[in-house]
Amino acid sequence: MNSAELEIYKAVRQAKYSPTILRQVCIICKHYLNEWDLKSKKAVCWYCRKKFFPEPKPVEKQPEGKLLRLVPQPDGSYAIIIDRPPKDPKGR
Repeated sequence: MNSAELEIYKAVRQAKYSPTILRQVCIICKHYLNEWDLKSKKAVCWYCRKKFFPEPKPVEKQPEGKLLRLVPQPDGSYAIIIDRPPKDPKGR
């Protein structure tokens, strides 16, 4: 038996008698998934999820628009009047 065959023989014996360890890897970067990713049943690690699938940011509430109206003037021109929407009586 030459050295190459001996190396193959030793590798086969070691693979036969050592336990098989299966690890889950990220489908994007191929790094191992941690326990939290496995428990939450994600196939992507936290780094790739943060980088490629960011959480949507909350949309800021826009103030209510002002109502504009044109009012004819006696001289034939128009004035712009700004009406503010009525406030909610409960203060919301």
